[in-house]
Amino acid sequence: MQIQLSIVYKNKQHEIALDIQNKGDGMFDYILTHKNGYTFYVFRKESGIWKLVYGVLDPELASIILQALAAAIDSPSDQSPEL
Repeated sequence: MQIQLSIVYKNKQHEIALDIQNKGDGMFDYILTHKNGYTFYVFRKESGIWKLVYGVLDPELASIILQALAAAIDSPSDQSPEL
């Protein structure tokens, strides 16, 4: 399963896709794979806070992605994905 996010970074619009992995007990990892196909970044909501838990990104970009994830996943009309 994937989630599509639309973000603005360095004054450019980007469409990104994150793979969703069900870790069990209601925990999900959201994985962004770099265009090189080898590097990846893992985002997760822990104790109610969205975090980049694996990988190193520009702090501004990480913050933008975290905000977009929170808006997409935490909005009242959306629920956590059922896998």
